[in-house]
Amino acid sequence: MIRSRKLRYTLLTFAILSAAFAILSGRGGLAPTASAQSGVRSVIVELRSDPVVVARAKAQAASRPFNEANYRQQIINEQQQFLSRLAAAGVPYSITSVVAPNGPFTRTLQYRFNYVFNGITLDLPSAVIDQIWPIVASLPEVYAIHPNEPVYINLDRAVDYTRAPALYGNPPRLTQFDTLNSGGVHGEGVNIAIIDTGVDWTHDMFGGDPTPPQYGIAPTLSLLPVNRKVIYYMNFTAAIEPDDFGHGSHVAGIAAGYRAFAPGADSLPLTADDKPVHGAAPQAKIMAYKTLSAAGVGHAASIVAAIEDAVQPRTITGFAKPVAHVINMSLGTQTPQGPEYPTSIAADNAALAGCIVVASAGNSGVGDQTTGSGMIGSPGSGRRVITAAANIDPGAGPNSVDVIGGGRTGMRAYLMAGSADILSDITNNYVYCGLAETPDQVPDSVNGKIALIARGSTVTVEQAGVGTGLASNKVAFAAAKGAVAAIIYNNVD
Repeated sequence: MIRSRKLRYTLLTFAILSAAFAILSGRGGLAPTASAQSGVRSVIVELRSDPVVVARAKAQAASRPFNEANYRQQIINEQQQFLSRLAAAGVPYSITSVVAPNGPFTRTLQYRFNYVFNGITLDLPSAVIDQIWPIVASLPEVYAIHPNEPVYINLDRAVDYTRAPALYGNPPRLTQFDTLNSGGVHGEGVNIAIIDTGVDWTHDMFGGDPTPPQYGIAPTLSLLPVNRKVIYYMNFTAAIEPDDFGHGSHVAGIAAGYRAFAPGADSLPLTADDKPVHGAAPQAKIMAYKTLSAAGVGHAASIVAAIEDAVQPRTITGFAKPVAHVINMSLGTQTPQGPEYPTSIAADNAALAGCIVVASAGNSGVGDQTTGSGMIGSPGSGRRVITAAANIDPGAGPNSVDVIGGGRTGMRAYLMAGSADILSDITNNYVYCGLAETPDQVPDSVNGKIALIARGSTVTVEQAGVGTGLASNKVAFAAAKGAVAAIIYNNVD
């Protein structure tokens, strides 16, 4: 059995992982993913030969020479042979791909893998999937066929569980981009790959440097400077924005953010009682991977692609790039998936290559809650993955409200900072408060009533400071007008 190398990071590792444990949670789908093309089913076909990382580890364990370039080409040739057999058998297929903008560069990326996983993602016509499946499975190169599961994020709370700074106390200084002579416990020299919704590298918690990072699909190795904190960026979606959801930036800030300020007792930002906060390893560098959409949804193939890119020393265009020492995946499938699922295999083999991989077990509560079996999604089910235990987070999950016909019994209420304990049922009329972004938007008539508030914001670049969209701000404004509770309703289905 091939075993992964010993971990090379001590106190720093635990600091980063403490943050990662606190970050993680996941949800997933129940069936193979249908692509954007109607009537098409996406599957990941796993082939029999070992991926590069496993073949190299076996050669090293047996003290045999190993030519990585030659072996990789052998895998590519075998994949082409498989596709030729598929075409000869009359199977209609296309290789699953995405047109992915990465800054000024756009490229069509096919979901084909060879480094940490040997396989190809295919779009097959769902109308004849029952006839196609046994034909594909019978081909000699095929080891297994997996549904290309949906992958979701679901993070409501994290900081309460993050205790990494207690390992070293507050850093003697938190000057951005400085090198601390502290033995590396603050993250010096370590690259953390955040596989998520992307990272907004211009954010103050990453130093506010507007310089773009190195792009993973750049056609040439640019001599231009790159972002000093978010050193690498790779997009596997059709989105243009670096992070159009915010979850990846949030995760990156917890893991490695510089000092920023959080609202104090008044729950409002930019006031005198704001408190300084920073990430678990504030001097670590960030490698950002956008694999999930603006709705926080992706698919397994994009996760495998990101893991594969993170641990390789060269981009897909052949130029030198940073290599991840730690991979954080605050995501997963709700459908229980074992260690033989593609994202778990890829995560395992990234660990085999020397990377520390942290993933989510999930907070959805799926599986048998009596025995605890079947609770873990993928990639958290990987054998070499450090996985946060599954939990039904009390801060997670939406309520459903029917304001016309009732249906409001048994809703979960979450206390904001400074709220009194709930000692009895909250029953009262609603008062509509719009977006409640500023105090004047909240009517005085909300006093003693329940504030009904829309999620979202009117903030634009031209209207900086008009409103933030933060739930904590909305609720604080409603509470200041005397509301006994607030319901923030979603602005998407």
